[in-house]
Amino acid sequence: SAARFGNLRGITLDTAGNVYVADGGYDGQNQCIRKITTNGLVSTIYGQPGSGISFTYLGVLVFDVSGNLLVTDVPGTWKITPSGVSSLFVASTFAASGTVGMAVDSYSGLIYQSSPFQCVLKIYPNGTTNVFAGSASAGPGSVDGTGLAARFRDPHGLAVDSQGNVYVADGFNHTIRKITATGVVSTFAGLAGNPGSTDGSGSVARFNAPNGMAVDPAGNVFVSDSNNHTI
Repeated sequence: SAARFGNLRGITLDTAGNVYVADGGYDGQNQCIRKITTNGLVSTIYGQPGSGISFTYLGVLVFDVSGNLLVTDVPGTWKITPSGVSSLFVASTFAASGTVGMAVDSYSGLIYQSSPFQCVLKIYPNGTTNVFAGSASAGPGSVDGTGLAARFRDPHGLAVDSQGNVYVADGFNHTIRKITATGVVSTFAGLAGNPGSTDGSGSVARFNAPNGMAVDPAGNVFVSDSNNHTI
């Protein structure tokens, strides 16, 4: 309780159980990454004076399969190696905001990132980036389809299950979308353009601006349903 934080955003864990937090601070003042050890010791590890890394608008944090820390920021996505070497991993051509979602497939090593340009990106470990689903030029929509034929409206949080399926919190469509490993997009839960808070199966369920996503080992999907203030 002696530690203090500002505006907390992304959070993730390493393989040893240490917690890493993106601390945006009040009015963007902090813009640093904090580390919390398993016994609760908090330290500022990146973004502090002398660290050699300066952030603009921190968002999501994830570790890739090689132990690199990936961080979304306004210039793009940074990669920080276990030894602390940082580089711009994905430029802002696609990922123009620190508020997008990001998830790692722990089996294939592929990285997925939602984009404010109404699409979901597939990022290879070497940084090569492709549009996996949706279209950066066609604009928003709610069409199910394969690859570039699909449409999203403000995709945010992402999660990947053990089969390589990617789940997307499609914010302004108020739906949860599912993308198979081959790029086939379907609406997994909710009904596009119909916000609400109804519990139910498939298209009977209703969400209101869903945002964060997670999948447990059994394949259950968890959603932070922002405007309903519920999980």
